Amino acid sequence: MARRDDGALVLLVEQLARAPWWVSVVLAVVVYIGLSNVLPSVVGSSPAFGPIVDVVSGLAWLFAGIFLLPAALSALRVWRGRRMLAANRTKEEIRALGWEEFEELIEAHYRRLGFGVRREGDANPPGSRGA
Repeated sequence: MARRDDGALVLLVEQLARAPWWVSVVLAVVVYIGLSNVLPSVVGSSPAFGPIVDVVSGLAWLFAGIFLLPAALSALRVWRGRRMLAANRTKEEIRALGWEEFEELIEAHYRRLGFGVRREGDANPPGSRGA
């Protein structure tokens, strides 16, 4: 199956959402400081790039905010995983889970054990045909 062609920013956001939440927060702070303080001091008042740098540094909060979205998604993923594991489920309840919920439960269990978990594939259950 061919891999979908997402933009670099979308792929970065997906990777950051899988990382611990604090990675995105640190990256957002670095981006903000870099765009609002470092970039203007490096480029200075260059006639060619000065106006562009002024606009970019004025929007540093927006660029940094983009990197806070994955932090929220990562924190939500961890919270859902803990909630799923906290619910002492019977065998019947586990059997009644949909395939997506079952994958999340197994993923949360292995994360709790200290393993790194990486999802592969698409949003279709194994054995089904995608639309």
